[in-house]
Amino acid sequence: MTGLEGVKEHYLDDKQINTSENWYRTCKKCCEKFLKFCDENGFDAETNFAGAHITLWENHIKKTEDYSPRTVKNRVDIIRGMLKFGDELEILNVRRGEQSGIESIKFRNIKTKYEEKTDTQIPYVTEDEYSAMLRCIDNPMHDVLIRILWDTGLRPVELVNIKGDEVIPENQSISVDTAKLESTDERTVYPTTSNFYRLQRWRNQKRAAYSSKSESSDYIFLTKQSDQLETDSVNRIIKTYADRAGVQEVAYTQTEEYEHNGEMEEVEREYMKINAKSFRHSFAVRKLKNGASLAVIADMMGHRDTQTVEKYINLLDADMKKQWVRYTDGEISKYN
Repeated sequence: MTGLEGVKEHYLDDKQINTSENWYRTCKKCCEKFLKFCDENGFDAETNFAGAHITLWENHIKKTEDYSPRTVKNRVDIIRGMLKFGDELEILNVRRGEQSGIESIKFRNIKTKYEEKTDTQIPYVTEDEYSAMLRCIDNPMHDVLIRILWDTGLRPVELVNIKGDEVIPENQSISVDTAKLESTDERTVYPTTSNFYRLQRWRNQKRAAYSSKSESSDYIFLTKQSDQLETDSVNRIIKTYADRAGVQEVAYTQTEEYEHNGEMEEVEREYMKINAKSFRHSFAVRKLKNGASLAVIADMMGHRDTQTVEKYINLLDADMKKQWVRYTDGEISKYN
């Protein structure tokens, strides 16, 4: 196999050996999109790849994907790595260096995660917002996906990686590979009985009619064209129904900086309240309100310790008032 396709295959073989399965899948999807981009623009193995091509790719993914600057940086670095790999194999012609080469676009000062930098309350999905979204869903797979996400607090990559044999009817549980690069742990999550029933009905009855890929795919969540739902699609699905329900809003704006061709540029990005992360935060807050300790919540969510959980468990004012009432009513009555 030669040309760009050959470079992609060799590069991914290396990634499969030397990185986690989740990062390998991310690299694979990114490389496939880049090859399609090259085909559409007439780039091939004879192209003298330089910084201008990296910029075109960067602009392409900004236009076609709902990515944060941090994710754009990751996708640019994946392709830069693939091109360097092709140069080392002497398959591609790649211009190196920081003037006009593929290293000429640099990202710096990407802001740290919102919950580490702001004093504002971390957004999470309320039960009313969740119920409003459910009423707007007209797709059977999306209905199950959002319900399972609500019940379990899974990360998107954990959700899309669920396979049929990991759904255990005997105890109504799902076995999950924890999606942390430093971890190979598995954990078990337990949806509510009604939503586990919906999951089983989707898996055993509706899934086959939904996609022609159902017989060849081991994954619970798939599309009509592919055997597995992409991680990025989870947020798009959530945002679609949040918009339909009229519960979506801008949670905060953040200015993010990066260096491009030697000059600092700023991008002001709006972060919407309802997304996969706010569903995950909601899971943690609901468990806290029901009396679970931080250690138990961390274990449920696949964290090694409680520090990460502590960062984003901040009750909204209305919920805080309810907790005051819940834990002080008894004390007040004793002294009246």
